[in-house]
Amino acid sequence: MSQISIFDGAKPLRIRKPIQLIELFAGYGSQALALKYLGVPFEQTLISEWAIPSILAYKDLHFPRTEPLLAKTRYDVAVRMLTDKISRDYKTPLTEERIRRMAKKTVMDVCNAALVTGNSLSICKTESIVSALANNRDSTSVMTYSFPCQSLSLAGKMDGMEEGSGTQSSLLWEVGRLLRDAHENGVLPDILLMENVPEVVGERNIGVFRKWLELLHSLGYRSKWQILNAKDYKVPQNRRRCFMVSWRSDDYYDFPDPMPLELRLKDLLEKDVPESYYLTDKQIRYVKSPKRFGKHTRITDGDCIAMTRTATANKNWVGDFISCQQAGTIHGGMYEKTIEQSKRVWDADGLSPTVHTQSSGGSGIKIECQERIRCLTELECFRLQGVKREDFERLKARQSSSSLYHMAGDSIETTCLMAIFGKMFGGLNYKNKINRVVEDITHD
Repeated sequence: MSQISIFDGAKPLRIRKPIQLIELFAGYGSQALALKYLGVPFEQTLISEWAIPSILAYKDLHFPRTEPLLAKTRYDVAVRMLTDKISRDYKTPLTEERIRRMAKKTVMDVCNAALVTGNSLSICKTESIVSALANNRDSTSVMTYSFPCQSLSLAGKMDGMEEGSGTQSSLLWEVGRLLRDAHENGVLPDILLMENVPEVVGERNIGVFRKWLELLHSLGYRSKWQILNAKDYKVPQNRRRCFMVSWRSDDYYDFPDPMPLELRLKDLLEKDVPESYYLTDKQIRYVKSPKRFGKHTRITDGDCIAMTRTATANKNWVGDFISCQQAGTIHGGMYEKTIEQSKRVWDADGLSPTVHTQSSGGSGIKIECQERIRCLTELECFRLQGVKREDFERLKARQSSSSLYHMAGDSIETTCLMAIFGKMFGGLNYKNKINRVVEDITHD
């Protein structure tokens, strides 16, 4: 099925009413964040997200001051609500027995986060979206679905998304189930937005993708898709993703034109990074090993466009590593007793620590040269996804370091979403809004 052209619609697709937003596979809510940054009126009416870290992050980011709805005494109710609907590893649902092994506070926190955010949890257990669409006469309903990419990605299993196959990416067809049910009840979202890796329209998957298009067409949707890159929307990350907009009106939609990129990775880096982010000699050898270096890893001073951040980048030691300007460490004399930071010597492009005067003349002082390489920090990874610092501070409240790295790599880059949505609002200067986000992520 071919894509529509500009001649297939009478006028450009426009949103003129407040948005009722439904986010399936919501993560921490990149789409809601993009609408917030655009400053357009919207309401989150339903989300579906089953991963515990993301459930908590969504609540902390978008509903930070909302009080719990379920009292601590309702623990058994909370367990029943969560059984088979949440996951720790993004893959396996937790049984009642496993949930009861969790700390009671965690169970209550997750349950209350789901209630506050309107989270139906597992997409497979989400019965309907009809109630979220029931009162949309004075609004435009937008449903987003960024279904799992693990079965499509070149870095994943590549076992496809065929309906009924049981792969993670075949959860796409749960979205189809919800749309069919909504259609039978006389309601459908006005606009759909899909996001996934480019392989979703690649040679291996294009046949199944066409089946998906046929389903949308049978429900009255026109669809247009395009592969966009985050680096074309002011953020220095080489992140190619396939987006598809579907709508049910006699309109046309054109994806946003690229914007000039003026930043490099170094512009998003923090100035003061704790010692824990620096690699040991053993870790440096691993990163530089012939099987990894150049293909899975890169050591850079930051004067580049960042490699694509993935959900498992930190765990699997892939992606960019920052080569620092430190040339060596001072040893001997008074420096044997001073703090580590005061021992560091930097190269000609940086600043050296103050060299203190010694009555002994500094005898025995020497500089031991060494290579200093570090990982990207969690904040830097979120900056590469177009997330402002204040929002990062909110969502990280109840997260481990590993969860933050996973969420950053698994999310949708925000300025790209801002441009896609921005094209739907006549008179909105979305480029200026994007520039404001860029100003924030480069300010340390």
